[in-house]
Amino acid sequence: AAPVANAGKVVMISTVSSSPDLTEKGGDYFFRNYPSDGLKGKALGAYFVKAGFKNVAIISENTDFCQGVKTSVVKDLPQSVSITFNETVNQGTMDFRTLLTRLKGTTFDVLLANLQSDSHVAELAKQMRELGMTQQIVGTDTADSLNLGTLAGPAAEGLRALSVPSLDTTSATGSGFITQFRSSYGEPKFGAYFAALAFDATNLLLKTLVESGDGENLKNALYHVPSYPGVAGTFHFDEHGDVLGIGFAMKEFKKGVPVQIELIDLSN
Repeated sequence: AAPVANAGKVVMISTVSSSPDLTEKGGDYFFRNYPSDGLKGKALGAYFVKAGFKNVAIISENTDFCQGVKTSVVKDLPQSVSITFNETVNQGTMDFRTLLTRLKGTTFDVLLANLQSDSHVAELAKQMRELGMTQQIVGTDTADSLNLGTLAGPAAEGLRALSVPSLDTTSATGSGFITQFRSSYGEPKFGAYFAALAFDATNLLLKTLVESGDGENLKNALYHVPSYPGVAGTFHFDEHGDVLGIGFAMKEFKKGVPVQIELIDLSN
């Protein structure tokens, strides 16, 4: 969609696009308020070091999203952390037992479950625990899901997911948003941050459109937004239209629910 938007000089703000390629290929009229997967390697590396993990196993699905994450991890993993197992499965794979049997014979501290959906991560977690492996499992955005807790059952307990920060429901803004969302749509099956990011992007776009007009004026104005206080966080855009101010957090499943346990510092 970005090439079409650029050709027509129509501003586009995406709330879920995370491909690293869009930093250079999105074009002048493309913006996103969701962080690039190109930063996930650095974020996961920072987490692995802080947690004391030295040997990482990776199982990735053969999709654009998962391969982008894997590329970022391989590129930005700190020297103190080694990849001891790195395998790719076909898209849609749900039976990981053969691969996990091989993994069991290797040395690893943590498994990166780099899969396309929460159902796939749930199956991987269940099969890994059935084989008696107790190492930490870490997923990405796709594991930050209430559905995963239901699908994986006890195997989800302690599983971690790198995702964008949860909404601050203790603030008036966050509390008001989630209350209204639940009243209208029920409990979000994925994090409410997806809805919040869309809400923020829409409101910023409308506000800037009223103030500046459309087309090139709107595009230029968005590049110069100093900071926008949204429900999901305060953010603005860099020279590529990538978001600044929305980062990553680590979440852990506790009693079937993903709970934020720490923000990931990417300043170092």
